[in-house]
Amino acid sequence: MFGSTKFHFRILSVLELSWEKNIAYAAPRPFHALSLRIKGDATFTHGGNTYHTGKNDLIYVPKNYGYTIDAKKDEHVLVIHFDIIDASFDEIETFSPINPNVFVDLFEKIHQVWYKKAIGYEYKMDSIFSKILENIEIQTFKQIHSMKHDFASLLDYIHSNFTDTSLNVELLAKKLNISATYLRKLFKENLETTPLKYLNDLRIEYATALLESGYYTIEEVAEMSGFSDPKYFSTNYKKNTGMSPIKKKNGNYLNDDESND
Repeated sequence: MFGSTKFHFRILSVLELSWEKNIAYAAPRPFHALSLRIKGDATFTHGGNTYHTGKNDLIYVPKNYGYTIDAKKDEHVLVIHFDIIDASFDEIETFSPINPNVFVDLFEKIHQVWYKKAIGYEYKMDSIFSKILENIEIQTFKQIHSMKHDFASLLDYIHSNFTDTSLNVELLAKKLNISATYLRKLFKENLETTPLKYLNDLRIEYATALLESGYYTIEEVAEMSGFSDPKYFSTNYKKNTGMSPIKKKNGNYLNDDESND
């Protein structure tokens, strides 16, 4: 589940649980569970595999999984029970956050929302749970990939500024005070792509959304998505998507030789 592709979910309950240290068996349950240990130290055993969780760790247990838990200290956890609609995960997973305070805050918020059940609380829970999943993905990425030269901050900068037509590989390298060659090496090592392609993909994705909205001309879309030259944008867009911008804008029913906006 951690670092997986996006899936749809339905939250069933959010509970705050405490128990004394002991060894117990948890029978299979008809829902998925994601829990955060506020305090404690426990080992989960399932199918011969063991999974350790300590204070501030997260653990995911799939639906219909039974397990033995050896709690070596008194336990205090917040747990979210939920259904997954369009995906299947069949392994227990643990996660030790880089910044646990983010998760403590989010788990406490979602528990309060579920407990109070104010009008519209289901939407609020969905929003907070999505934020939890977002932060798991972000922090997992930072743990897996090398962060030399503050690479993670550079990616944040790119995502915040990719529509700036002046943003290019040279400017990004200058921001890290490294050569463009070394920047390309960092992208290859961490993301198996080039900085130019990474930047271009963000622009193309954003341009697609603008085109599909139908609100803007091709020239406006080009500038808004970070391309200074509409002709280059059109060539680049077709090369990357197999479709001209005008065809995408008009609902895919025009021939590519049907011209302009």
